[in-house]
Amino acid sequence: MRREELHVAIEARWPTLPVASTRQLVEAGIDDRLLTGAVRKGVLFRLRRGAYVRNSHWSQLKPWERDDLRIQAHYESTGGTCRYSHVSAARLHACSVWNCGPQFHVTTGYSNSRTSTGPDVKTHLFERAREKALTEEGWIFVRLEWPHLASPADVNWRVLAATARARIQNRPRSA
Repeated sequence: MRREELHVAIEARWPTLPVASTRQLVEAGIDDRLLTGAVRKGVLFRLRRGAYVRNSHWSQLKPWERDDLRIQAHYESTGGTCRYSHVSAARLHACSVWNCGPQFHVTTGYSNSRTSTGPDVKTHLFERAREKALTEEGWIFVRLEWPHLASPADVNWRVLAATARARIQNRPRSA
């Protein structure tokens, strides 16, 4: 297929967001053959394994805008299964941050090797040991994750449950 034909085919089927995963492209009718041809002919730019952007869009972006798309590409290529932290979480939520560079931060509950992630990923170990030590000292935690924030009732329930636990723990014990 010629470049112009690939360009027309991709533009007609491209999903609404600038970055699309392989799964999203297949759902939009862009099969492996069309995808491979579009990357080879420069119609699409592969941001990372499983995530693509239209080259016409990519070429117009400033360096910091490209960094934001790289984080979005990581999110799309992993199916949103990672826990993003630091400025990376803010960037995913379209908050303005300054001077943060191309690297992004992911927090995991396990220690992984440096070779299992790309050079642009900074992995942080989720500190359950510290949380456990503070719990043993009597601190109460309310663990909230992004899906919980979509439901104000869920957030309210979690805060009320933590408050109730604190009241029970702090009751004076009868002699």
